[in-house]
Amino acid sequence: MKMRTVKQEVTQGMLSYDFLILLGFWNKVLTRIDRIQKRLQDPGMNFHDAALDLKAPRDHFYDEREVLVSESLEEGVGLCQEWNIEVERRRRRKERMADENSRDAELTAKEEMERVMKGTLDCLHKEIDERFTCLHNTDAKFGFLLDVEGLCYGTDSNDLKKKCENLGELFSSDVDGQQIYEEILDCGILLSRSQKRQFE
Repeated sequence: MKMRTVKQEVTQGMLSYDFLILLGFWNKVLTRIDRIQKRLQDPGMNFHDAALDLKAPRDHFYDEREVLVSESLEEGVGLCQEWNIEVERRRRRKERMADENSRDAELTAKEEMERVMKGTLDCLHKEIDERFTCLHNTDAKFGFLLDVEGLCYGTDSNDLKKKCENLGELFSSDVDGQQIYEEILDCGILLSRSQKRQFE
């Protein structure tokens, strides 16, 4: 008897306005995150590409915040209508939490769902932005070393020299910026000569 009661409660909870709204919302959010996570787990991924991959969902959750919320609300209402589930329109009276103001304690079902989804997207944006910033800072220091073609065949030697000098200043006890710059130039010359011999 207890098992039946639990199943009924679970079923009723799933066939509700809140659940159907959040079902579509989380499907949109987690599908995008899962796609990026799979790319970030690639053993060949470097921090330059990882920073770019994190920038995309960060910007998406910020730029498309209103669209994601409104689409989730529309889809949830559509499912409620399709399955004859009541869409709650009355204001909910609930006990006010410590971080809520008086207006938050008395919201319509739609307003409550908007608050939950927007708060979630704001948290996601903040968390992703922190990780993006760390990777971006790392990329700013070392990223130029991953661009082999640019290092060997790039024409802006002043920019390369400046980056090498910055790296040397950051890690002065381990790195000689001027020496790295000269070694990169030497590699570029050797590669150019090697290519010329191949075509002679």
